[in-house]
Amino acid sequence: GYPILLTENSKKITSETLEYLVNSDAEIIIVGGTSAVSSDIEAQLKKAGKTVTRVFGSNRYTTALEMTKKFYPTSTMAVVASGENFADALTAVPYASAIGVPILLSKKDSSDEGVTEYLTSSNLANFHFIGGEAAITTNAKSAMMYPSMYDVSYQVADLAGNWSSISKNGQTVGSTSSNGFSQFYIETLGNKDISIRY
Repeated sequence: GYPILLTENSKKITSETLEYLVNSDAEIIIVGGTSAVSSDIEAQLKKAGKTVTRVFGSNRYTTALEMTKKFYPTSTMAVVASGENFADALTAVPYASAIGVPILLSKKDSSDEGVTEYLTSSNLANFHFIGGEAAITTNAKSAMMYPSMYDVSYQVADLAGNWSSISKNGQTVGSTSSNGFSQFYIETLGNKDISIRY
């Protein structure tokens, strides 16, 4: 229910926007770090006697996440838009507002690690993705919908103990020389400390 005002760039706010903010009784929330909205703009508003709060993360993905934590801490649903195409996120705003849910941002082919880590322990489990495969691929959607799943590499051995080539992410490559396999070797990719049942 908050109006959204834009800066001209990271260091400049138009005189009309500044005048509106100074004359408003509303709390002012700056979204993004100082590289998005400079500390000079924040200082201008505070000097005018305004209450200013800054909500930010290490990048645009975690900044959207921090907004979600602040305003929708118990939400079970989110609208997800491209973090690489600003128009998708802007057009998602009225939709998200209408259904009362936050907006998260996604990379085209993956989910930001900070977002994925939050999703493993949050209530968010239902997502409305904005745009097709050109905006957010199935791989990125899966990373958000199933955040506790990790990429693995594996090998299989046939009954004679001969190992086939290494495979990744469930894509079958190589083959065994007999009618079946008898051994798996599985490991996670990256630094994930998890257990595997197979």
